[in-house]
Amino acid sequence: MLRVDDLLNKFLVALCVIVVSSENWSGLAGPYQMKQSNEVLDAYRVCNSFQSLMSADLDFDRAYEATFPKELASRRAIAIAEGGFHLDDYSAVPSDLLIKAYKLQMQIVYLLMPLGGPNEEEAKLFFPPRIKAILERRSPAGPGEFNAFVKRLEQDVTIIRDHLSRLSAEYPLVASRIKEFKSGALAANLEPPPGRKVEPAYGYYRSRVLPSHAPYYQIGCFTVSRENGEMRIFGINFFTKLF
Repeated sequence: MLRVDDLLNKFLVALCVIVVSSENWSGLAGPYQMKQSNEVLDAYRVCNSFQSLMSADLDFDRAYEATFPKELASRRAIAIAEGGFHLDDYSAVPSDLLIKAYKLQMQIVYLLMPLGGPNEEEAKLFFPPRIKAILERRSPAGPGEFNAFVKRLEQDVTIIRDHLSRLSAEYPLVASRIKEFKSGALAANLEPPPGRKVEPAYGYYRSRVLPSHAPYYQIGCFTVSRENGEMRIFGINFFTKLF
């Protein structure tokens, strides 16, 4: 079974692809900016909305509700595809539990992102045994364990938030890391690359999330597509090493 730290190692790198995207694109719009379609502009707008909401207090649930699909089937598909639970059969797991588990795991990812890429001494401070135990906890072995798994994740988020608050209060370095993450990676404005017309892609590799004929855009680490006339985020993909 996939452990929470396996999920994190799949997602987190010293900093998310958001940073790279922001550094490469933000502020580059100018006289050579090519005119983009309204759909493309809306796709960038929803990504920026997500980042803006996250930059306030790293509240993934709030950003998710504002920018991810509304339809239950899409939410369930995203949770299964990106949650890393690796069950053989999800039919017995209620959608609300799957979606909640995904959101809680992503909440843990975002809370720990400012601590990514520590040196040896920082790693001991940032990831004491209690936090490492959370990252090493295994996913549920079967549908019957999912309810307890979600309750444990809720407790884990509280523990990590308290840990982060204590570190930031006691160590200026941590407070600085958090501030820089919020004001840098998450606050940077994503813009279409200058001099190139952005076109949709097809055949998203997670076919249960988006059918092969559905157009989508890959904007930094965000996968964006249309749902009932609105652009929505259908996936967030990071490449990462936490500690």
